[in-house]
Amino acid sequence: MKKTPDKVVTDFLQYKKATAKSKAKQADVYKLVEKIKKNWWKKNHGKLPLNDTKSRDSKLAELLEEAINSKSLTAKETRKEFKKRGVNY
Repeated sequence: MKKTPDKVVTDFLQYKKATAKSKAKQADVYKLVEKIKKNWWKKNHGKLPLNDTKSRDSKLAELLEEAINSKSLTAKETRKEFKKRGVNY
């Protein structure tokens, strides 16, 4: 769904109001995101059943969907993590 110009401006003003007193820098945000991503993979990479292909494929699809929906990883980043661990999807 494409945002209208009014919605974009409203969202921006709400963002500015919400972050007006924040002392966080963009670098702090990047560090937090990286920490969240690492923790997500530590928690979930062991859930991949690598012996049963059908079970593995459904679990991979489930984990990929979870990562994308939680916005912890983009689809590209998730596929990269799977590839890095030698998991064929």
